[in-house]
Amino acid sequence: MYGLIHSCVKEWVLNNYGKNKWKEILEISGADDEQTFLNFQCYPDKATLDFIVIVVAHLGISLEYFLEGVGVHFVDFTIEKGYGEMLHTLGRNFHAFLDNLDYLHCYLMTTAFPGIVMPSFACTEDQNDPNVLYVDYYSRREGLQALAIGALRGCAKNFYNLAVRFEVIFTTEEKINETDTVHHVRFKVTQLGRLDSPSLALAETERVTSPASVEVAPSSLAPPNVNFISTAEFSAIHPYHFIFDKNLSVKQYGFGIGVLCPSVRSFPAVNDLMDLVWPYTTLSYENVERFKNLVFQFAVTNGTKKTEGTVLRGELVFLVNDLVLFLGNPMVNSLKELADRSLKISDIPRSDSTRELILLKHQRSTEFDLMQRLEATTAELKRTAAALEREKEKTDRLLHSMLPPEVAHKLKGGSHVQEAFESATILFSDIVTFTVIASKCEPHQIVMLLNEMYTRFDAATESNCVYKVETIGDAYMVVGGIPTRAPDHATRVVGQAIDMVRLAREVAHPLTGEPVQIRVGVHTGPAVAGVVGQKMPRYCLFGDTVNVASRMESHGVPGRIHISANCKR
Repeated sequence: MYGLIHSCVKEWVLNNYGKNKWKEILEISGADDEQTFLNFQCYPDKATLDFIVIVVAHLGISLEYFLEGVGVHFVDFTIEKGYGEMLHTLGRNFHAFLDNLDYLHCYLMTTAFPGIVMPSFACTEDQNDPNVLYVDYYSRREGLQALAIGALRGCAKNFYNLAVRFEVIFTTEEKINETDTVHHVRFKVTQLGRLDSPSLALAETERVTSPASVEVAPSSLAPPNVNFISTAEFSAIHPYHFIFDKNLSVKQYGFGIGVLCPSVRSFPAVNDLMDLVWPYTTLSYENVERFKNLVFQFAVTNGTKKTEGTVLRGELVFLVNDLVLFLGNPMVNSLKELADRSLKISDIPRSDSTRELILLKHQRSTEFDLMQRLEATTAELKRTAAALEREKEKTDRLLHSMLPPEVAHKLKGGSHVQEAFESATILFSDIVTFTVIASKCEPHQIVMLLNEMYTRFDAATESNCVYKVETIGDAYMVVGGIPTRAPDHATRVVGQAIDMVRLAREVAHPLTGEPVQIRVGVHTGPAVAGVVGQKMPRYCLFGDTVNVASRMESHGVPGRIHISANCKR
């Protein structure tokens, strides 16, 4: 599947469940938020389906709910990507839209999304109720009918303001050739009416007769039994045509078919010449009637080494006596493919736009490759930018552990950081008998003691909104009102002091096992703050207030908080 589906799933999850859920899904799946969501990149079906299973399981929702929701959103998503006008012009009503949907799929396969495996749709009206349609959905992928229902519901809403109800009539598997099977689901689609109508009743003026039901009167200008064109002339105009009957027996074919299948000398069955590759269904007269409004594609199976696999694309015309005329032309996408099939541009009729498309595709393929590379490069740049942002956050966290965020911001801006504060409160603490502890304990025990205690103190600085200036050995220094001015700085620092005395008792003495005791001193007064040094810059405080706070601590009592008169006031 193309990355458009991946991007649609991502957008749907983000819109309905938010960024956190999406990040969780990415972590569980291991998907890259850029490389897995390139719109024009084709991904294996299994990778897409496995990712969908993870999304559904993590969100705790049913697969049907998820697929239908993504299907509805896919229409809005494609409109945003610029495909809305293309979809809107497919038909005058919902029936005509469904009849022409396969034609759009076929066009996209040959232009924007080469190699895409699209589903196929056939639509018929209920003979008794014009508001009821029967839609046959064919897909090579199993279990995605809810996605189709959601997409069709979104198209009905966006382009026809129409409310519709879907009912699954049956689900079956059909063999389309010796190796491939197609999953066939028939829906009953009831057109309930306009979404803005209170009664949801279809107005008679809104019912547009489908092209298939228009009766064409026979021409009175054509004399009976007069042939205006011979078989040879018709074959020259349409070299790749063939006519077959109800039993799929070929009754006539053009010389182009003879070029592609040179070994054919009689009139075999269609199945002996080629396989039906579009729409995804078995080749039978009944299915030909069902899909009569679609563009058919046949792949040559009875050709030469070079012509085998050539796809003929064209329309079906129903003739008298249950005969069907296929008017086709080779479906080639590039000059290289034309040469590989031993064909020339002159082999394609002048009336067929394939001539122009081949030349256009040759030019556009270069643009498409460039667009793919550009999208991949953009994704790589986004991933690099995201990694750079993560590294920047790590650097900022490290820098902010050394300097206050506002100070770090000024330094990065090239400003000189030095400021005088009229009033601030400074705290010093140390561990009682730390010199004895250090002399009798192993170094790792000292490190563990300080780490355990300071980790608790650091957490307290966050809750008390104070700034930890530094630690030197067993000394711990805190300030309030610097670098951010605050009128209640003394209250904050004293709160920090009370917490520190309490938290210190939670740490065991490495020798005795008793609770550790600390001394705390606090003083309030003016101070100057600034960044000192370049290799290991530190945010330092200067002034007599720092000295007095240190003396308050050294002359304090174990397990108590010694505050100055200024701090008390």
